[in-house]
Amino acid sequence: MENNCTKQIKAQFLFQTNLYKNALLHISDEESNMQVQSNLNPMKWVAGHILNTRLVMMQALTGQGADATYSKLFGRGSSNTIDPNGPTITEILEKWEEVSGNINFIDNLTNAFLFSKTNFQTPIPDNTNLGFIAFIASHEAMHIGQLSILRKLLNKEAMILKKP
Repeated sequence: MENNCTKQIKAQFLFQTNLYKNALLHISDEESNMQVQSNLNPMKWVAGHILNTRLVMMQALTGQGADATYSKLFGRGSSNTIDPNGPTITEILEKWEEVSGNINFIDNLTNAFLFSKTNFQTPIPDNTNLGFIAFIASHEAMHIGQLSILRKLLNKEAMILKKP
């Protein structure tokens, strides 16, 4: 049963799922590996990083979802150099679908849990699980914006905003 907090949280993550998939629409694996400028991350790294962040959130909130491969390749402090043995952009999108299909766990989060202290430190002052979720949502949104810009630098059509 959704409570008032989880309804909005779930809506935000569903919307970001649409944006994520749209940002990667018609991007080949070769294009996703390109570093269009030396000071910008390749699309594959950004996409993998967003996925890894969602996996970390799910692990923190449910005990499931962590993936050592994604953490090593795309986690905090990892290199933005694309590992040729790593997942393809198609595999990243497939993993995203799998993970995002499990977002209904949010419906079961109670207010007591949301307002309890989180085990993760974030750069925001709210140290509750709800604060952790808010940080992850804004972190995802920022990186999806980066994907949108990288699309344009690859001369791809603009993203299409649509409701989930």
